[in-house]
Amino acid sequence: MRRVQGSSGRVSQTVRQLTPGKLYSAQMIVADKQDIEAGVSREQRLAASLRIVGAEVLPDWGYQSIPMSSPWSHEQLPFKDGPAWFNHYRVLFRATADTATLEISDQGANGETGPAGQDLLINYVQVQPYFEE
Repeated sequence: MRRVQGSSGRVSQTVRQLTPGKLYSAQMIVADKQDIEAGVSREQRLAASLRIVGAEVLPDWGYQSIPMSSPWSHEQLPFKDGPAWFNHYRVLFRATADTATLEISDQGANGETGPAGQDLLINYVQVQPYFEE
């Protein structure tokens, strides 16, 4: 997603075959494309958001974290001498119908945005059952 001054980018997709009453997690990872292409990996909080619409979201169980990955686990990336930082997003929700909408935006959950022209790479988007104890 490329940021445009004064607007936010958004994509969405219908999640199907949910079981009402069951818990699910939605996750994605986000990175700064220009940093990766330049061989730079830095710890930074990126403005993006992952939302589930049409379900009961459990906000205390969701998060945005900034984990790092070891450099040797990503041989194709240009930063072999240091860690690979990225942002990991998770939303936990209880299905209230057999469908819901997954939305990804280049605007943060609190309305924050990054610099115009910034390209965000979004990967590892998944929805899966979350098993209660």
